[in-house]
Amino acid sequence: MPDNTLKYTRAEKLKIVKEHVDDGLSYDELCFKMEQMKPSIEYQIFVGCDDPQIKNAYINDDELTDLISNYFIRKKVDFSLLKSTGGYLYADGDYAIENGVCISIIGAKEEEILKLSKSLSIYMNQEKSLIVKNDLKVKVI
Repeated sequence: MPDNTLKYTRAEKLKIVKEHVDDGLSYDELCFKMEQMKPSIEYQIFVGCDDPQIKNAYINDDELTDLISNYFIRKKVDFSLLKSTGGYLYADGDYAIENGVCISIIGAKEEEILKLSKSLSIYMNQEKSLIVKNDLKVKVI
């Protein structure tokens, strides 16, 4: 078994042992168990850059990144933001390749994501945004 005990202080190690004394696991097994991947959910929200009325970008992707980053800063939401390019079929049948962003949020509740996505669509003047839900196993190192 790998030695995962180096990441804990002496006080943290004692706390672990006291909390799990009845589990029947050795101290090393307890530390290893704590280091395992934890299940979580990632939501990805894809938002385009093109304005649906003019079917063209009214801001570039750097401006879009700044706008969305500022939006999340105001909302105090943890996020990761990646620039993306994708195809979109408008309601009137026109098809466009547009720049946009993919916002990744881990650990939020689905209701919060739905509200956030709707707010973002309104904020960015988009017909729709795309939400992708992924089951993850995460480990913060």
